[in-house]
Amino acid sequence: MPTGCPIWSPAVVCCAPLPATHTVVHGGPVVRDGIVTTLDIQPVMREHNRHPARLLES
Repeated sequence: MPTGCPIWSPAVVCCAPLPATHTVVHGGPVVRDGIVTTLDIQPVMREHNRHPARLLES
């Protein structure tokens, strides 16, 4: 990474998520039929949605 570059990019933080129908990691399903199977996604999304505005303000 070039010197002086932020460790985050507004393009990455603020981009719309792309849907995944099925995702397998290390042989185990992580997304099945478009639903994350490894965690409760709602609290994660709430936390994620708090950060773009804060990052863009700094």
